Amino acid sequence: MNHNTCLENLLLQIPIQNVEQVHTILQWLAFGDEPILQSRCKQDQHLLSLEQLADTSLVSPKSRSVDANRYIRPEELKQLLGELIELEEAPRKRWINDEQPVIIVRLKHEIREELLSETFRQGAASQFAFDEWQAKETTAVTCLILLSESDIPPVEAKPVDTADRYPLAHSS
Repeated sequence: MNHNTCLENLLLQIPIQNVEQVHTILQWLAFGDEPILQSRCKQDQHLLSLEQLADTSLVSPKSRSVDANRYIRPEELKQLLGELIELEEAPRKRWINDEQPVIIVRLKHEIREELLSETFRQGAASQFAFDEWQAKETTAVTCLILLSESDIPPVEAKPVDTADRYPLAHSS
């Protein structure tokens, strides 16, 4: 009899068309190295905004391409990741001088450790497993692909600045 963990059960509910994107996003959440925002905690943390994570859904690290049809809007992303993440409102800092708050995302504490475990690698949701090296490669490749795209396909109808359209560009 197979006993899936709670994490495996949650990940196995991800629609097949979103598996690669969620795998990439989990790697960003586990090892994205840019201390971008000040949370309510006493120190800077490695946190990403919901909009930055949505940007990662445009990129396929496997095919090294960008496709606007892959884009997962921030609200959809919140629903898709559900119980895997914690959300917090925080002020922007570093490159933006406004006080407009953003929604930051982090993996729930126990999720990262389970994703990296050998037991998880051999379980029912092993397609979501990764190690630190793979995650850092994925985050670097994602940034390089976004930077090298001469014409990133628009995901919004109204014209906006690249930095506004693709918040992850700030990390790149």
